[in-house]
Amino acid sequence: MYSSYSPLQRTQLSGQVYTDTQSLYLLVYAPGRRVALENTLRDQLHQKFRLVDSLADALTPAVAGVLLVREDVELMSTALNYFAAALKDGADLVLSDAVFGYNGATALYQSDAHISCTGCALVSRALLDRCRAAAKDPESVSELLDAAARLSERCTRVPQALLHFERDICAEDAYSLHGKRAFLISHVLDMTGAPIVMVSAVPVLRSMGYEVTVLGPSDNGSLQLFRDAGAAVITRAGCVSSRLCGGWPSAPISSLSTPWSAGGCSGP
Repeated sequence: MYSSYSPLQRTQLSGQVYTDTQSLYLLVYAPGRRVALENTLRDQLHQKFRLVDSLADALTPAVAGVLLVREDVELMSTALNYFAAALKDGADLVLSDAVFGYNGATALYQSDAHISCTGCALVSRALLDRCRAAAKDPESVSELLDAAARLSERCTRVPQALLHFERDICAEDAYSLHGKRAFLISHVLDMTGAPIVMVSAVPVLRSMGYEVTVLGPSDNGSLQLFRDAGAAVITRAGCVSSRLCGGWPSAPISSLSTPWSAGGCSGP
């Protein structure tokens, strides 16, 4: 069951604790391509769910929440359990960290200060009803996710990479569709000078209206500081090579290169 998980996800699995959430009935709404999703749903520890491709007839009074899936994605075996636990604790919108690429080499660590244009999120039944009432197409996953980001009153982020997208990461995974964007690059994410100075810049940029994303090779101590300051963090080994910093448009994660309002490269 663990063979398709990234190294990060395998590490996280060893520290995850099972919570009994079987009293919550969930729907997994995935009207599009969903081969990988179906395969990983078989291994879910939370078993009280139903996969549907239409909401109209499936929203019975017993449904507590709906996992909205905009694109095919692999779920960790604990994903529905973690989503349901957050819903049980009172969240109306539940998001999680994610890994991207065939081997999960790129990780996106979300921040509580920013709701991105996510491709997969759990929405409570009450919030879903409000989203469906506000949407032009109440069966559109994209519209429902966008409405949930606007209308949510208690969003919770699960600090685990519960999702695995077998594609490269793109800007829309780290940013919302609106607003100003700041993108910062550091050669390390440890407790040395450059990252610490960069952390202090995050709240300043956010006070100016920027959504902030930080890119670094791996977490060596300062990643949580960036999250606490309100930035999303992307880690990818080798991302700050001279070729990347000097030729960003042709870099492996060039799909991130939509216009940013600010940016920097901190290196040796």
